[in-house]
Amino acid sequence: MGQAISSALLCRRTPDLRILIWGLDAAGKTSILYKLKTGELLFTIPTIGFNVEQLCIEGRANLTVWDIGQGGREKTRALYRHYYSNSRGVLYVVDGVERDRLGESVDELNRLCSELDDCELGDIPLALLCNKSDLKPQAVAETCNELRKVAASIRRPCRCFEVSAATGAGLAEAIDWLIASALHELPKELERESLPEQEGLDKVGEVSKAAELTAGSGWRSGLYSLVKSVMLR
Repeated sequence: MGQAISSALLCRRTPDLRILIWGLDAAGKTSILYKLKTGELLFTIPTIGFNVEQLCIEGRANLTVWDIGQGGREKTRALYRHYYSNSRGVLYVVDGVERDRLGESVDELNRLCSELDDCELGDIPLALLCNKSDLKPQAVAETCNELRKVAASIRRPCRCFEVSAATGAGLAEAIDWLIASALHELPKELERESLPEQEGLDKVGEVSKAAELTAGSGWRSGLYSLVKSVMLR
């Protein structure tokens, strides 16, 4: 019970990040989402619409992860921009075994980056997840090497990872990198957000100091006036 409460409080203190999962159909996007959520490999069906889950990466961040279905992409393309808003990072999933679709996947990646730029999200990090390393490690390694060349040409923080939705291999490393990259610009924002709380603590400190100065003096009315003046500022 105590551990559960501690974990809940820890999650409340960590920053909130909106993350997109993107990629071609059948790349393993939904499987990766629920592997991160449950730790289990779930059998999934093609996503129509979207899946969204909340993930608490303890001590790091609270993630709201959007897995966007790619069925009928050309018909629904205009709607995708609505999902981009306020995003802080992207997990782009590539089927590392289906070498015949690598060119198509790279084209989709370039298109996504262009749309993110148009939405003024040109600085958000992008983790390329070369999936299915448990099936054909050599093929996935080769695909990942090719993706690293693509990553080098992308004008945003970008890194490639060999992962497996089945075993979970590589996912923790990819998430850690994405969070670290996404939080790079956050400290000043978080500092500004914490000002009201800090001001409240400062007021409490002033009240305590006022009480110490008047303690033992018998001037209850003076103490009341000091406390009232501080709390009404």
